[in-house]
Amino acid sequence: MSRDVRWSTTTKEAKALVPVLHFMVYFILQGDLACSTVLDAGILDMLLRIYDIFPAFSKSALDAPEHWSPLLNACRSTVLALSQSQTNQSDIFAHPLCAIWANCDPRPPAYTLEPTTAYDLIVVRCVAWRTASSLCIKRRMYVLLTADLWKSNVNEIEYIEACNDIVEFTR
Repeated sequence: MSRDVRWSTTTKEAKALVPVLHFMVYFILQGDLACSTVLDAGILDMLLRIYDIFPAFSKSALDAPEHWSPLLNACRSTVLALSQSQTNQSDIFAHPLCAIWANCDPRPPAYTLEPTTAYDLIVVRCVAWRTASSLCIKRRMYVLLTADLWKSNVNEIEYIEACNDIVEFTR
């Protein structure tokens, strides 16, 4: 299997995730107990794996946005639905997903007198990776290296995140 097929969001496997995530959103919105059930089943870990596997969510990817936006939107909808559960909010926002996949986090930035700096975001991301499973970290490393995401381009946040992750993983 070539790298282009493996990482493409146009594959039938990637397309199959969209209705599954839509079903999860429907289920989550039934109430806090349903949300807890979905959380216990590992939905946040699944979303983190989607982030790991599909670098096509980055601007540097092989797929055009019209191909990855349904999956990305389904992931965002899932996190948004989860975040509406007051009972489970602390567990949701404590998961590494919310720091690592910043553009999928539904929380608005915290109000402070000093704006959040790029360094602050990097520190939060590093801490989040330290709490992620070793399997997720290995998968992220594999994707970074095989998809050439480690080639730095200071104008693309995805490259900065990739290089930052590699440095963090060497600690």
